[in-house]
Amino acid sequence: MDFNINDMVTLRINSAEYSLYKYIAEMLDIYNVIVDCDDKKMIDINWNISVVNVNRALHLINCCLYADVIENISDKFEIISFMRYLCVSNKIMKQTLERMFESAKYSFFKDCCDLAYDEVIEFIYDNCVSNNLSCWWVVDRYPKTMKINKERKCLIENVVLSNFPTKFKIKVLDQIVSAAIIFPNYSNDTSNCNDIQLIYDYFNLPTIIDFVYSATGKVYSYPGLLNNGIPIVLDKNTTKKDIIVKNIVNQLLR
Repeated sequence: MDFNINDMVTLRINSAEYSLYKYIAEMLDIYNVIVDCDDKKMIDINWNISVVNVNRALHLINCCLYADVIENISDKFEIISFMRYLCVSNKIMKQTLERMFESAKYSFFKDCCDLAYDEVIEFIYDNCVSNNLSCWWVVDRYPKTMKINKERKCLIENVVLSNFPTKFKIKVLDQIVSAAIIFPNYSNDTSNCNDIQLIYDYFNLPTIIDFVYSATGKVYSYPGLLNNGIPIVLDKNTTKKDIIVKNIVNQLLR
């Protein structure tokens, strides 16, 4: 029987009782752990979440399509935090994040940059939003008419002006700026650097990098200076692209 009481599990969440199909409850690691360790019939969970968002989270565990009706970014963060606490399966979390945020290339940072920072923002970024960054070009790529895309400029500005910790800002900006560079390894052909030069010019950043090339055209040293003459610290095998990205991100955050 589809609605047999024996196929249901009762949970108490913040003093309110909810019934779930057992097969859905078994998708929550927290349920399986509690059942294994305790003979209590009622599972009692306490979490800082509204009643409305508890219901939404339980709907999402059953079907990720329910994410389409949730618009407020704070509600989304609250729900994702709760689902993490419940230890939902990776498959469910991935489906939920993609449904909520996959199309929010620009609006994600715009919506949350003024909010108090919560580590769930970085969790969402790492597990969903960052997957799209490889195609978030900072410039429109048309020969001789390349220009900074306004939406992408706003994207960078939202990150720079946000309440995010500096370490997280650097992570995001590294990926955004890196995505604007077509070739990971450059030759002496300066035309390959045109898009990056546009970024320098657009943000009024000084082009202070002085590259030294080997016979093969690869960078073998970096005499450029940053921050009032203090040499930038680079990894031993840093490529020209890495140097450019580090420099731009440092300048954007000054």
